[in-house]
Amino acid sequence: MRLWPRSAPDERRSAPVDIEAEPVQTDAAPLLFGCVRTPKEHAAALLEHLRRGGAEGRTFYAGHLEEIYQQMCAELGWDRRSWLVIGRELRVVGLRKAKVPLGGSRLTVYTIATDEPRLTVVK
Repeated sequence: MRLWPRSAPDERRSAPVDIEAEPVQTDAAPLLFGCVRTPKEHAAALLEHLRRGGAEGRTFYAGHLEEIYQQMCAELGWDRRSWLVIGRELRVVGLRKAKVPLGGSRLTVYTIATDEPRLTVVK
């Protein structure tokens, strides 16, 4: 099948493009689809990383968690995601987010919940 570009006027059209050409051989690694981890997977891995370090029940400033996240990604060889996306997913995987007033500003902190089951009151 041959196609002509539509952008050029009729008198200036280039030669037709052959889309059934042979693939170009390169030394680049092949793309592996399905290997990109979701923000939820990143957040779950960060939570597991913190729990292995004995951080159960502790509270962390968001800036410190971001640094820990960057170090974890470097250790695992993962591409980092935006911290805003990861921070949003941390609440989904079990961290509690809060704002703490300090010197006229509010700091974002995350608390790692313990593995103890939560009690709920049923009326």
